[in-house]
Amino acid sequence: MKIKIFIVMYLLSFNVAAESMADQLNAFANLENKLKVEEQLVEEKRLQKVAKKAEKERIRAEKVAKRKRASKDRALQRKLAREKVLDERKVADKKRNQDYENKLRDLNVAERSATLNNSNKLFQESLDDKYRNHDYEDEKREIELSVAKARAKRANDFIDMELKKQNAETDVIQSEADGVRNITEGKHLRKAFFD
Repeated sequence: MKIKIFIVMYLLSFNVAAESMADQLNAFANLENKLKVEEQLVEEKRLQKVAKKAEKERIRAEKVAKRKRASKDRALQRKLAREKVLDERKVADKKRNQDYENKLRDLNVAERSATLNNSNKLFQESLDDKYRNHDYEDEKREIELSVAKARAKRANDFIDMELKKQNAETDVIQSEADGVRNITEGKHLRKAFFD
């Protein structure tokens, strides 16, 4: 549009007194060529501006894409770091649980061992008590046997004494009976008389 206004203004300012129409046409052709050159220059500047704008847009798009990639990379790194932390926590939890299970197992084994030792100890003590009881019973039996032997010996002595006593009593009774018989038969007089 500026170009057309420029042409009109140029034509008006053109020397009306030009010598010939050919000069006017030449001038007009020159003017037209200048206008075309100027239009081409303007078009080239516009294209350069468009190219610069496109280049700036491309650079901006690259920067945006680069920022997006960097943002995605950071997000991926954060995600990987979180997953790594979670994995480490899982491993630590698993290890802690395994350690806990091992300690429980060790405690159970120790408890069972202590229980077994206690039961073995109690069994041994009961055996010792049983053997002590057997020894005591054996000693008691020996004492009872020796007492029974002593009683039997004493009983024999008592029986012997009793028999002797009975023999003595029998002898006394026999003597008394003999004495009574002798008296009744008068033998004692004769015996005393002849003696």
